[in-house]
Amino acid sequence: MTVDRLKPRYGGDPCVLGTGNRAQCDRLGAPAQGAANSTAPGYLTGSYFYGGNPDIQPETGYTKTVGAVLTPAFARDLNVTVDWYELDLRGAVGVIQPIAAITSCYITNPTAGNPLCNLVTRNADGSFRDAFVNNQNLGRLLQRGLDIAASYTLRPEWMDGIGLRASYQGNVVTSYLIQANPTVDAVQCKGTFGATCSSDGTTLVQPDYRHTAGIGILFDAGVIQFDWQRIGRVKSSAAGSTETIGAQDTFDLSASRDFTPAITMSAGIYNLLDRRPPRVSAGGVFNTFPDTYDILGRTIGFTLTAKM
Repeated sequence: MTVDRLKPRYGGDPCVLGTGNRAQCDRLGAPAQGAANSTAPGYLTGSYFYGGNPDIQPETGYTKTVGAVLTPAFARDLNVTVDWYELDLRGAVGVIQPIAAITSCYITNPTAGNPLCNLVTRNADGSFRDAFVNNQNLGRLLQRGLDIAASYTLRPEWMDGIGLRASYQGNVVTSYLIQANPTVDAVQCKGTFGATCSSDGTTLVQPDYRHTAGIGILFDAGVIQFDWQRIGRVKSSAAGSTETIGAQDTFDLSASRDFTPAITMSAGIYNLLDRRPPRVSAGGVFNTFPDTYDILGRTIGFTLTAKM
């Protein structure tokens, strides 16, 4: 393994850079501040371990939900649902990214019993050796929030069979705690991005708000639909970072028509304004997060469906 294996998240050994707790660094045999070039390829010489873990234990989940459905008499075609949820996953199976382990061990929780220190080991000279990204039992994942959905359809007689439909689906995260191990404190990850708040290798963005809102024009045999997707603002979960990703908005325009009960044609322009994905200084894939943000730009789709 070389330093490049950890990039772009790896910025150097905290003990060598002087950002780590000195007592913890000495306890684990790290080099003195400024004693080495911790970004040189030879500073990491061991292996990168993925996969299973014979010591893994079953995870246990507890779920609470409370919901309400509103269909007011004064607006018969209005439907609103609100659901509050709490997802409590204890002993959750996931992985700890090496940079998150290093940060916890030497900066945010530099205690002698921090088990995350064992996930990135050291050689006799103090340089980093092996990184373990295999499955671990995390301490706890606790998420609370609201799911909100609403729709309203209007078909006035004066529009001669043409209708309008407005819809909204949103999610508000009120709390998202990740406890990497029972011996360390939980981290509030609501509205963040980055490896510190990741329990796996890809899910690195945790917005506290997102929605899809749309307006449709309804015809007897088809619909024209305009949708607005919004992903809320997030800030870096890295210790000491002030980097943020602003709220992202994309728009889609689509239409479908039933020519017969068995033949349907649909077409659409997606990411209508050709919005590019946000970029960050470090982390993600090619300095963005393709699992959360659209990386293709404006696309055009067409489908023809025939039922036999």
